Amino acid sequence: MERAQNNIEAGRMKIRIITPIFRRGAAGFNAPEYLERIRKLSGICRETQLDRAGIERGPPLIESRYDEAIAGPEIIKKITEAEAERIDAVVINCFGDPGVKTGRELVRIPVVGPGESSMLVAASLCNRFSIVTVLKNIVPLIEENAKIYGVSDKLASVRAIGVPVLDLQKDVDKTAAALIE
Repeated sequence: MERAQNNIEAGRMKIRIITPIFRRGAAGFNAPEYLERIRKLSGICRETQLDRAGIERGPPLIESRYDEAIAGPEIIKKITEAEAERIDAVVINCFGDPGVKTGRELVRIPVVGPGESSMLVAASLCNRFSIVTVLKNIVPLIEENAKIYGVSDKLASVRAIGVPVLDLQKDVDKTAAALIE
């Protein structure tokens, strides 16, 4: 935490976004559009420098505990590398928060996941909240995480739209229709 304070005083906090899926080529989270969004966010947050890292081996996406287990060693490697490179914090770019708890055991920098963060914020803002996810097999994982995070009593439902992660942007109209339904 002291290093983060020193970097802020020096002008920029460094945050690494780790995408815990492995994809060859320029598809998905390695696509130029995604990298451009990160670059734009860095420009908006003048005190923050964002960069990204992907895993070098692992599943093409995380849709089960098995996928988490396969990706885990690579995620942990990227977290420990970030600390060694004097990165101030790490965000794991997956709602299932794979590697977050293990990473927190191993490094002194903050390791944050969007699942825990958004559930805690939702629980602080309202009495009940729901989550929309991609596939039915993800629902039990999210419900289990809600219990771990201490917010299951506020979780009203978890609904799946039946569109895999890698297909969300392939047919935006189909994704929007599934969300509306």
